[in-house]
Amino acid sequence: MVKNSHAVTRRLTKAWEFSDAKFKKHLWYYDFRANEFGHMSSKRLLTSAVSYGDDVECFLNRIIETPLAAYADTLSNSHALIPNVPWEQERAMALSVFLQGVRSQAGDGDVRALQELRVNATKDDAYWDQLTAAARKSWNFIGGKVGAAWSLFFPCVGLAPLPLVGQPGLFQPTSPTTFIAALPVEIPSELASRQVCEWMDSGGMSAFSVGLDSTRVVVPPNMMLNGDRMQVRDTIVTARACATGLTKNIFKVNSAMGFSHFRVR
Repeated sequence: MVKNSHAVTRRLTKAWEFSDAKFKKHLWYYDFRANEFGHMSSKRLLTSAVSYGDDVECFLNRIIETPLAAYADTLSNSHALIPNVPWEQERAMALSVFLQGVRSQAGDGDVRALQELRVNATKDDAYWDQLTAAARKSWNFIGGKVGAAWSLFFPCVGLAPLPLVGQPGLFQPTSPTTFIAALPVEIPSELASRQVCEWMDSGGMSAFSVGLDSTRVVVPPNMMLNGDRMQVRDTIVTARACATGLTKNIFKVNSAMGFSHFRVR
């Protein structure tokens, strides 16, 4: 029996791990509430208080984590958006994004969410194929790599909103330089891609990767090892402020143009 389960797959945070003479495979994080940095083993950070169960773990590993890792590895050599991936990998991208919410809720102790995960583990591949095919009618799934000047954080809720003119998307960082994203099909693909590329090159993706309300964010280890902690803290706080401001401005544009949107508190 699995002793603890990860509310966010370790594969997604692996690229943020650091090891030294004293610590092995630890993750640096910044806690917004405590206003302090800390680090913890990747085996313990972002874990559930209870086990999801072996069946759920096997399901998540087979249907999401293994094919997602295969896709994430292809992003390291690319500076462009990468669509049209093999079906199992695209399915993994879709399910990683859209099951992250229930996975995090189960990790927070939500009994109904845990039960939903356990029911999900009983469904066959045909069900997930149909679900992903349906999702493709509303979402395009892509991955990309940010500009060399920028680094991505990892929001501890496992997912971040991606504000776009037209309708918001969602994204998950997969390393300090790469990510996967779900872009709404209501936005013409060329326009959506252009907006994402602008965020990639301008630092917008870096700011959005802090998340709008995640209480903790995983920090790239090179920032902690090579930079002044007060400067790193200021960078993170400024990134959240920028992300919040940009999201509110895009909300206003979408509202004025009559597009669907989400409200920022």
